[in-house]
Amino acid sequence: MAKILEVEDLHKDFTMFILGGKKIHALEGISFEMEEGEIVGLTGKSGSGKSTLMKCVHRTYLPTSGNILVRKVNGGVLDLATAPEHDVLALRRSEMTYCSQFLHAIPAAQLCSQHDPLLHPHRSRLRRILQQAA
Repeated sequence: MAKILEVEDLHKDFTMFILGGKKIHALEGISFEMEEGEIVGLTGKSGSGKSTLMKCVHRTYLPTSGNILVRKVNGGVLDLATAPEHDVLALRRSEMTYCSQFLHAIPAAQLCSQHDPLLHPHRSRLRRILQQAA
């Protein structure tokens, strides 16, 4: 199978200007490959850099250093770490997509209504429970 993605020595730093320029090293030396048809799961603790890695691969974040090589359908290779914006946008339109962990497929709905006649006798107890859960 052909490699469709190669991430090489990827680094991503964030500068916290509000904290006097403190640097946060979110990704340090990440390398991996994906082959066509391969399914990969990305797991880790909260704050370990999973979302940062995915945002770099999608080029929502510009990496500090390293390479993100994508093999395009036409056989060409694009380095998302250095590619011009127009090339990145063209690739997104035709060959790649990103689904955020914050995508809400079901719209948020109110749990209950204060005017619901079935809840009327228990409204104050229900309100207390909901406030404790928040």
